[in-house]
Amino acid sequence: MVIAVFTLVTVFVSIKLLPLVTTKQPIPPANNAGGKGPTSPFRNVGRGMEEQLLEEMKVFSASENPDYFLNWSKDKVIFAHIEEIDKIANDIVVKILPPQDQPFSSKRWTLHVQCPKDKTLAVSAQNTFRGALDYNFNILDKAEVGNIIIGYCLEEECLNIGNKCYLVVRK
Repeated sequence: MVIAVFTLVTVFVSIKLLPLVTTKQPIPPANNAGGKGPTSPFRNVGRGMEEQLLEEMKVFSASENPDYFLNWSKDKVIFAHIEEIDKIANDIVVKILPPQDQPFSSKRWTLHVQCPKDKTLAVSAQNTFRGALDYNFNILDKAEVGNIIIGYCLEEECLNIGNKCYLVVRK
C-alpha cells in the first residue's frame, strides 16, 4: 500500500509539477522591475554599494567609454599609479594618467587619501569587472606600490582624492 501511494505521488509530481519547475521563463532584469529602469533614480534601490561601485567602473573604462577623459573636471575620476605610500600622513605619491591634459598629469604627485571605507572597492587588474576582491576597507591598509587608485579629486588642483575609490591590484 505504501509503495503504491509513493509511486502515484512520484508519477503525479513528474507529470504535473516537473514541467513547471524546468520551464525556462524569461526573467526580467532586476533594474527594470517595478519602474526601476535605467533612467529611474531608484534603479539601485535594494542593491549593495559593492555592486554599484563595480557597475560604475564601466563608466570610466576606456573599453566601455573611450571619450570619458575628454574635458576632464573633478567630477571625473583619475588613475593614480602608486609609487610611494605614507600611511601615517594618509598620503600617496603617484603618477596620474589619465587624464593627460592637467597640471598634475604625468608628474610625481602627492595625494592626500580621503577614501570612505564604505565606498572603497578592490578589484584585480586581470579580472576588473568579474567581481570585487574586497570591499569596505581602509584603502591604505591594502594599497601597495604598483597598484592603481582610481578616485575623484576633491578639488580642481587634485591635492586630495576621495568620494568613491577603487584599488586596482596588479598582482
